[in-house]
Amino acid sequence: NNLIEYVVVPSFDNPRWIIRNEKNIIDNHSSIIKPSSFKARLIWFIAKIFNKVSFFNLLFNSRIILKNISIEDRYFDFSDSIANIIYTGAIGKFQKFTIELSNKNNLVDKYLKLATSDNGILRIKKEEEALKILNQKSFNSVLIPELLTTVNRNNFYGIVQSNIINNDCNVVTSLKDIDISAINLLYDSFSKNKKNIKDYYIELKREVNQKLKIFNDLDAFFERKNDIDIILAISHGDYIPWNRFIDENQIKIIDWEMFCLRPIFYDIYYFLIHEAILINNESISNINDRSLYLFDKINNINLDRDTKMTYFLIISLEIYSHYKK
Repeated sequence: NNLIEYVVVPSFDNPRWIIRNEKNIIDNHSSIIKPSSFKARLIWFIAKIFNKVSFFNLLFNSRIILKNISIEDRYFDFSDSIANIIYTGAIGKFQKFTIELSNKNNLVDKYLKLATSDNGILRIKKEEEALKILNQKSFNSVLIPELLTTVNRNNFYGIVQSNIINNDCNVVTSLKDIDISAINLLYDSFSKNKKNIKDYYIELKREVNQKLKIFNDLDAFFERKNDIDIILAISHGDYIPWNRFIDENQIKIIDWEMFCLRPIFYDIYYFLIHEAILINNESISNINDRSLYLFDKINNINLDRDTKMTYFLIISLEIYSHYKK
């Protein structure tokens, strides 16, 4: 009676999700499991059907059985919750773990995000700060998790936030009008700043901390553009298909750890790059015209094509800096 069994999905070789092996938990999980490829989505769909007839383990047979260990009771004092899924996160120095917590009715009500490394903890604290700021605002069509509490124990640092995702939410892999509306709403809810584009470029170049041949051309380019002040606006920073969910006329946005001021249009271009490369297998050059069209949908920002192409360049360098880190 003291044994708890978890299924490792998809396998021990690639342990992305560790799921408590209980029929109701697997059936009622929220969208923390977000397979991207068609094959992965199909397998997960079939697995959930198999789960209804108790054959879940036929597809995922890697399992862990634990004795007398309960994450929620022993370590984090969540006596009213069950830790049903552990998402291992992207491997690397910024790795974080997300634990989905359900109530006694098997409905997901909150998430615990944890890290042990200095860099991972820094990202967790950034999201904590972002949620504190965002929770003070009221957004009609945008839903943001509520920061519930923090955890600082046993070398872990983490935050607990409310669950805003339900089974009716859809992962839509293309940028929609509702995305533009959400980005506009965020822009309009906070003050915008301006900064000289050459100064901003120098800071980004320092962050990259790498000698690239293209910097010779960029140095000359931004020297010629040193009379331009770029608009900086609030940015989610990781606005991709799997970090926002569309539910009827509402958009639900999670993972705010990269929240800060960035060049306006950043979130649009960042989304389109991921859509092009990860989903449509396109080259980045194919999204330029669409990006320029969508830039014109940002409230009260009217720029000529040359200036918007300059934004392309500085945003691309910022994205490179992000992935270099």
